[in-house]
Amino acid sequence: MQQQQQELQQQTQQQQHLEEQHQQQEQLQQQQQQPPSQPPQQQQQQEQQQQQQRKELQQSQQQQQQQQPQSQQQQQRQLEQYQQQHLQPQQQTQQQQQQRLSSQIVRSKLNLAGLGSSLDPKAIPAASPHTLPAAAAAAAAATATKVEAASLSRRRQRLSAAAAPAAQQRQQQQQRQQQPKQQQQQRHQHHDHQTRAQVKTRRSCFLLRKAKSLKKMRKERRRQQQQQQQQQHQQTAELHETVKRDSQQQQQQRQHHATAASAAAIEPATPPVRESESAVAPAAAEQQQQQQQLLLQPQEQDEDDFMGLWLNVFPFLRQHVEQQQKQQQQRKRHQRQEAAAAGPAAAADAADEDPEAAAERAEIEALLDLQQAAQEAAAAADEASAEAAAAEEAAAAAAAAAEAAPHQQLSHWNATAAVAAAAAPAAAGVYSSRRPPPAAGITRSSSNSSSSSSSSRV
Repeated sequence: MQQQQQELQQQTQQQQHLEEQHQQQEQLQQQQQQPPSQPPQQQQQQEQQQQQQRKELQQSQQQQQQQQPQSQQQQQRQLEQYQQQHLQPQQQTQQQQQQRLSSQIVRSKLNLAGLGSSLDPKAIPAASPHTLPAAAAAAAAATATKVEAASLSRRRQRLSAAAAPAAQQRQQQQQRQQQPKQQQQQRHQHHDHQTRAQVKTRRSCFLLRKAKSLKKMRKERRRQQQQQQQQQHQQTAELHETVKRDSQQQQQQRQHHATAASAAAIEPATPPVRESESAVAPAAAEQQQQQQQLLLQPQEQDEDDFMGLWLNVFPFLRQHVEQQQKQQQQRKRHQRQEAAAAGPAAAADAADEDPEAAAERAEIEALLDLQQAAQEAAAAADEASAEAAAAEEAAAAAAAAAEAAPHQQLSHWNATAAVAAAAAPAAAGVYSSRRPPPAAGITRSSSNSSSSSSSSRV
């Protein structure tokens, strides 16, 4: 009985020892499953310690197996026989306990191997003393596979830990290689930003300068345009004034000519009453003609000066004026020749005629002369008004042209040329109309001479 108890105690101790081993293995697996928070040197030390513990456990198991003598085996056989013979109920209970323990051990090993979750505990067969060695072998194989897997995982971890610094070095090298490129890119970007900012500032400065210069140019152009407009207004005003003055002077001269012609026509209308008056008439007529010539000389000089100015400004009018002067001189010559030829005939006719008839004829001639002078004065006034209107229209047209074209810079001579070109025909007509008609004077002188001759004869 004591031997059996000792054997049972030894078996329980072995089971406890196995359970402790299983617990240690579980702890090791848990440690392996946990992330490696410790440095690789400490991990290596722990692994070495675990390997030493395993070796010690294996050595202790081998020693226990070797220490069992053959006598113990014989005693076990005797005990088994005794149990079979005398202690069957106890053996049954012990077998049941052993089966339970073995089943628990198998389940624990299977759980450790990762098969407990997939196997049904009811499907696991009950352990028997014949199946215990196979279960132990399976458990040992499972533990061996577990240990190999753990060793492989550790090797992988070691390799990864050993390769980690190399990978870190590679990453650092790559980063070092990429750093200059990144720095260059950053420098290029910074340089590009600076250049763009400089270009923008230069453009803004250039635009500001250009705007200022354009403003100055516009101001200068406006000032020049205003000056040109003022000059043009002044020129047009001066032209208007000159045209008005010329027209007024022409009207005054025409009026003076008309009054002089009317006075010259009225004076010979007085009939000769006495011989003394008839004898004095030619001398008075000559004096009147001289006075008229003296009065007309300054006017003619003014007209000649005025026409000289126009001719200097417009040389193309000179030919026309010269032709008119030649024609007038030729007419005067013909009239003088006719008067010289008609003088004796008129004197003879006057001697033959009666004094009353001569007086009547003189009155009629005087009336005709007055009528002709009035007609000439009216025509001269009409011509003066028409010429003044034409001059005003020409000045207005020139002013409108100057106002319509402010950008065209017309000089004073061009403006005066335009106005004078418009007023050239009128000026030519004025120059021709200002001089008294020679035929009227000749007829008057002939009539005076005839009247004087008739009076002397009487």
